[in-house]
Amino acid sequence: MSWTGEVVAALAEHIAAAGMGTWRPTGVYAATETGIVVKAMPPTPNRVIVISPYPVAESAHLSDLTLGLQLRCRGSKDPRDVDEMADDLRELLHGARGLVLGPARIAHLWRQSHASTGVHANDRWTTSSNFYAQTAQATAHAGD
Repeated sequence: MSWTGEVVAALAEHIAAAGMGTWRPTGVYAATETGIVVKAMPPTPNRVIVISPYPVAESAHLSDLTLGLQLRCRGSKDPRDVDEMADDLRELLHGARGLVLGPARIAHLWRQSHASTGVHANDRWTTSSNFYAQTAQATAHAGD
């Protein structure tokens, strides 16, 4: 698995360990579960947390980087449900320091932005939060 894939899987495990959802790399969930998935929003279950990593900034000569982690939530027809999911994720992650996610030691993690993204299929409400993680990734040309 790639460095980014390991970080995302570890974040999914961290969220699941906090009781906010269920993480299964296979992506198969019961209708009553809150699934934690990577990148693609599945049609089921109703409640989902989608983790999508993306690059934000990298140092030209060092291994330092800021990794973006978009966390999209889909809840029920009640908009308060998805707001609670997003608030719980903020409570768990915003301001974290020294968090280890797979191969990455996170120096600082914060929520950079948050927005309601409206009602989607089957009248389920959604939100999108963007978290920034300051970390390092060694490469052949940049030490850690």
